[in-house]
Amino acid sequence: MTGRFDTRLLPEGLRATGYSADGAILAIDAEVIDAEVICPGCGQRSSRRHGRYVRHLKDFPAHGRSVQVRLSVQRFRCVEAHCPTITFSEKVPDCLACRHGRRTGRFQDLVALSCCRFRGQQVKLA
Repeated sequence: MTGRFDTRLLPEGLRATGYSADGAILAIDAEVIDAEVICPGCGQRSSRRHGRYVRHLKDFPAHGRSVQVRLSVQRFRCVEAHCPTITFSEKVPDCLACRHGRRTGRFQDLVALSCCRFRGQQVKLA
């Protein structure tokens, strides 16, 4: 089953483009909107698109199903000829996932809390 999704359920800065519910998995397709596209190497803005890729982020289960956010992220080329950074991707909102993260921020907080509780340590969340 595929369909449209209520965008108010996603963090600010993201737009849902659809969803699919297949068996035990609910997959939400989303993309970043109004992202900063500034080269991390030289600080220049860029509008030269290089391509895109999809990040798969695990989130809290819902209604007995695993939830996965399939986030479409754009790549850009740096416009500065002497910049060592040739390509870079748009910035994903920190509230959604940390850099190179495989889980949403809130799901990662739950994992950290659970691990520390099992070890008997105090937890300081972001």
